[in-house]
Amino acid sequence: MDIETFNDDLIVRIKEVVELLGGPKPASDKSGVSRGSIYKYMSGENEPSLKAILKLALAADISFVWLASGLGDIDEPNMMTEVPDYHDQPSAKAVAQCLLHIQDKDDQITNMKLQKLLYYVQLNSIAATKEPMFWEKIKAWQHGPVIPQVYHEYKKYDKDPIPRMEEPDRDTLSDEQRRIITKTYKLFGQYSMWKLRHMTHKAEPWRLAKANEEEDNEITIDMLRAEVEKEGLFEENGDSSLDTDNS
Repeated sequence: MDIETFNDDLIVRIKEVVELLGGPKPASDKSGVSRGSIYKYMSGENEPSLKAILKLALAADISFVWLASGLGDIDEPNMMTEVPDYHDQPSAKAVAQCLLHIQDKDDQITNMKLQKLLYYVQLNSIAATKEPMFWEKIKAWQHGPVIPQVYHEYKKYDKDPIPRMEEPDRDTLSDEQRRIITKTYKLFGQYSMWKLRHMTHKAEPWRLAKANEEEDNEITIDMLRAEVEKEGLFEENGDSSLDTDNS
């Protein structure tokens, strides 16, 4: 199943659950997910986090696994009976939307530049929290790190700048995640897509993954952790020790 079909099927399941709960307002009241977020999930404008999906599943007393993935039956019992007290990983699409929302009006974030900014968000998150920001895999493509799901989302823009997007729902990203995204943009948004390509090509994660076709050229979390430890990236003073020379 391709990504587009999966997302369309998720929207159908979300709509079914909202209907079971009596509509967007009752669904919001019973689940704690904002009504605005529910409308955006139903339209496909925003992608729900796993936490939001779990809230809706518990409110409707239906299977979280079915709602999240389409696997199994809707009425299978849940192993969890309450929402854990943590903010789960957002999707890379939500992080991309945030980057496109906070971009400077004179900036020109192309799809290629967006992929590099997402790579640095992941590095920055590991440096700041010891954990990755988003769950999708990063691949080493010809022009640097790429998150395939996000690349295909915005490939219609080709080499043109991507328009500024609406801010993601408050349910989607925590304040700490937004802080990390903003910090990353301030550090790396100033560079052109070609400069960022050059910087990522010089880094070990891309070089190791590009040479490892047996693992589908994946830039693993372990590679990113090693890069953070080696370079001492993203110090508290806001400076990055990454090599940003113009050679």
